[in-house]
Amino acid sequence: MSFSKIASFVLYVVVGITIPILILFYFGDSLVNTEKYQAKLQKIENPVANTTGSNVVMDLQSADSLSGQSDSASFENVPAKEETVVPVAAEEVSFNFVERLVYYKMDIAIIWGYILLLIAAITAVVFPLVYAIVHPANLIRSLLVLIGVATLIGVSYLLSSGETVEIIGYTGTDNSDPGILKLIDTGLIFNYFILGLALLSIVYAEIAKYFK
Repeated sequence: MSFSKIASFVLYVVVGITIPILILFYFGDSLVNTEKYQAKLQKIENPVANTTGSNVVMDLQSADSLSGQSDSASFENVPAKEETVVPVAAEEVSFNFVERLVYYKMDIAIIWGYILLLIAAITAVVFPLVYAIVHPANLIRSLLVLIGVATLIGVSYLLSSGETVEIIGYTGTDNSDPGILKLIDTGLIFNYFILGLALLSIVYAEIAKYFK
């Protein structure tokens, strides 16, 4: 299989996975029953805090010791009832497949962005090196590819933002760390660049066939 066919196959796979992820990320909420989904989110964000108490009566004086005392005295000598609070377990929330995808859509998009970044890094480093070894005269072209990828990453970083992101159901601190948020945004923007280039490459390859 030639290098061009491998590259074309990889591009089709990347686009085929990226498009559904983007649809899920931007339009996922419309794929579920909003009322039921929001109700489940409320249960996750505000778990049942109700408690139930059981009255535990302390050891009472024996009947013999109480029998000789007056009603008032016996009443005073009876230890007060102590209430023990027993927490009730929060109701378990279960999502169906689509709701689970929507709930984790941010994680899915971020992970896929990292995967694309890794694929781009491997493609930008490994393939040019192999090609340069096989065709030393084309080393300059390989270096230009590396410079192009580095430029895309740099532009993505400059366009990224470190603003705090509000994520429903997430209680960690990663969504408030400007450094982490900027890196995540860099990955997402770079993802958009790669998707755009992949689409353009596919369109160009299909159109070029008619002019050969």
